[in-house]
Amino acid sequence: MRRLVLLLSLVVGCATPQPTPVVAMTPISALPPAGPPVATTPDAPFRAEKPAPLEHEPPFTPPVPRELKLKNGAKLLLVENHAVPMVAVEVVVLAGIDAEPLDRPGLSGFVSAMMLEGTRGRSAIDLAIARERLGAQLSVSSAFETTTLHLNALKETLPEALGLLADVLLNPAWRPEDLARVRGLALTAVEQKKGNPGALARDELNRLVWGAHNPWGQPSGGTPKSLKAISRDDLRRFHQRWFLPNNAIVSVSGDVTPDEIQKLLDRSLSGWKAKPLAKRKAVPFPAAIPRAIAVADVPHASQSQVWVGWRGIKATDPDALPLLVANNVLGGLFTSRLNLNLREQKAFSYGVRSRVSFYRDTGTIVAAGGIVAPHTAEAVGEFEKELVRLREGIAADELPRAKEALIRGLPSLLETNDAVAAAMASLEVLGLPLDYYATYAARVAVIDEPRVMQAVTRLIRPEEWPVIVVGPKSLSEEALRKLGLGTVSLVPVD
Repeated sequence: MRRLVLLLSLVVGCATPQPTPVVAMTPISALPPAGPPVATTPDAPFRAEKPAPLEHEPPFTPPVPRELKLKNGAKLLLVENHAVPMVAVEVVVLAGIDAEPLDRPGLSGFVSAMMLEGTRGRSAIDLAIARERLGAQLSVSSAFETTTLHLNALKETLPEALGLLADVLLNPAWRPEDLARVRGLALTAVEQKKGNPGALARDELNRLVWGAHNPWGQPSGGTPKSLKAISRDDLRRFHQRWFLPNNAIVSVSGDVTPDEIQKLLDRSLSGWKAKPLAKRKAVPFPAAIPRAIAVADVPHASQSQVWVGWRGIKATDPDALPLLVANNVLGGLFTSRLNLNLREQKAFSYGVRSRVSFYRDTGTIVAAGGIVAPHTAEAVGEFEKELVRLREGIAADELPRAKEALIRGLPSLLETNDAVAAAMASLEVLGLPLDYYATYAARVAVIDEPRVMQAVTRLIRPEEWPVIVVGPKSLSEEALRKLGLGTVSLVPVD
């Protein structure tokens, strides 16, 4: 008790306020003038110098992959890069969301998630430990037209890492306990999407662009109903039907020779056998409908998502590159028209961009961004103005900037082994020539204004494109009707 009293007295004593000392402050006007910074480190003078300009611009030669074939019939693309002892491997299966049954949206993503939950010989924990021990990265992901297994490994551990990749590719276990866990995570993600205006806007645009009877027009990630209905048999059937070497591309970039990688892959994937491919019934895309504005109400959102767009063209279309140039003028760059208008001039947004995407037989053109909610209707009007203005022509200084951005962006697009392996696989998926990137700069350089405007006139048709608004309808609904851009309809958030 005496110790407790003593301790309390010490604490109380420490808490007693003390008088604040008075400090004499020197007026700013009386301070000596600021001089040059004092060198505090030996290299400070060097750091203060402006770097001298390069004598010449370093050359960049985009890679052209070597085309090979594995014993099981899978096509192999290889880009050798012996600068560092690393290797990236992509196994791209030509089936993704497009192969999902209409009543099973989310199935391809479910399959991708389950493949890393364990194989017949390894649990999910065993897979994680093996990746750590090998210093390897291994992922599985699904997209509109593909499902991709990606491996990044050290050259010295590549044989064992490829064995791990093959195990995940060929022997997924689909264990009931893993299925229940992944289902729970997927259902949570779908529920969380209700609070993500960008995801909701994307889903609504996909529904309008691709149609409700097309797998691409279904909600991304699936619905609660479909996710609850997906069974082990659904997973197994999807995997057995589409994960075949005669329906896949293997793309490799890194420190290996053709002979090395062929032998390693033939050995690792010896159990992967070709089978007859299932046939898919093509689903026609919906025709353009009378223009309308679809509004999904998120009452307490501080921003509205505004999306405008429609179907575009495939990657092999002659207008593909001119369209990319036009997109850089419209919204592909930070300094493009949409962003300068809505961010820099109007202060309606932190950033608005446009994007062109290419698929095997079609594509999309979309302009989108987050808008300060009270200015939603005004922003929609500015989207319309910029889309219409693009059809009227481009300024003399815009064309060279737009082309230069495409050309100078090429090195960063192909900067790593991972990026190169993915890019080379995409060429094969999209039906582009394997020297696409090697000739890219020369082909962009000769694009002139008439070619750009030909693509714009053909493809940029805002009067036909739906507008999607996800945000508080009370701040914009009436003003949107006054814009005269079509009927304003309300769509459910879920």
